[in-house]
This record gives sequence, structure tokens and C-alpha cells, in this order.
Amino acid sequence: MNICCVILLFLTIICISTLEASPLMGKGRCICKGSGENSVNRKHIQKIEIYPRNTFCNKTEIIVTLSTNGEKVCLNPASKRVKRALSKMIKKFPEA
Repeated sequence: MNICCVILLFLTIICISTLEASPLMGKGRCICKGSGENSVNRKHIQKIEIYPRNTFCNKTEIIVTLSTNGEKVCLNPASKRVKRALSKMIKKFPEA
């Protein structure tokens, strides 16, 4: 009886750890739907949030909060305009 309980516990632990490591578990857990906007006026950006790829979302997400209306907008991290705008902002505020 004790051997059966130990084996069952061992198999349960293996199944749980396998599920937690599975990339499918996080599918659909991204904040942004789609690829996002290709540009936004830098003067209207109040806040920038960058979320790197992780087990819950397999893409980098960039979310900006607009100062005009407080709306959150997803940006396309692959867009040349977005990359250029972010690099200019980083150069302007290197410590932020």
C-alpha cells in the first residue's frame, strides 16, 4: 500500500512539473492581441511598459499609456518606427 502511494505521488509530481514547463500552458495569455500599432506620437506617451517573452506569452510586448486620454496601446516591437522612437526616448532619458 505504501509503495503504491509513493509511486502515485511521484507520478503526480512529474505530471505537474511537466505541465508547468509546457509552453502551451501560457498560450493566449499575452496582454496584446495581434501585433500592435506601428507608430504612436512620442509626445503623447505618458508611460512605457515592456514585457519580455516568458512562459505565458511567447512574444515581447510593448504597452504605452497615452497622456491624452489614459488609453493603453500595444506597439509592434518589430516596427522600425517603434524601435526608432524607443531608442530616441532611451537616449533622452537614460536613467529611467
